[in-house]
Amino acid sequence: MDRYISKAVASVIRICIDEHNECDWKGRIYTRVNKEHIQFRNMYEMLSVLGYIWDVIGYPQESTMSRRFTDEPKQKSGPHIKAAIQVTYPGDGTRDRVRVELSDEDMEKRHGEQGTFIVKIRYRQNATWQGHVTWVEENKTVPFRSALELMKLI
Repeated sequence: MDRYISKAVASVIRICIDEHNECDWKGRIYTRVNKEHIQFRNMYEMLSVLGYIWDVIGYPQESTMSRRFTDEPKQKSGPHIKAAIQVTYPGDGTRDRVRVELSDEDMEKRHGEQGTFIVKIRYRQNATWQGHVTWVEENKTVPFRSALELMKLI
């Protein structure tokens, strides 16, 4: 039987850092709406993937929209990321819940070689993100007020 959860629960992301140096990271991103992870090769790609995941889930909604002067949709991420993120809704026509593809137990088994972080986004206001990040290995949770602050915390 399919299991559905709220978009707020589905928006929690697990970031596994496998390699890092003084100014960049490589790793994997896990979300409850995908069975497979999404790899990123640098910070910019990681941030792009996170933004795209929250856009696809539809939570939290952005408080401001980017201005465009053409009918072309905005491109946040490459085609491999768009193919990897699919959201399934219940058959009753509602869009407030999404289908779980990766269980809680499977999410908790995923760890990065250099570090593991759980990102809980609460708002996307002022063209950035606000929420909490938990460093799993240290069991330490810290709030952040922007994507830049999130990067510094990680």
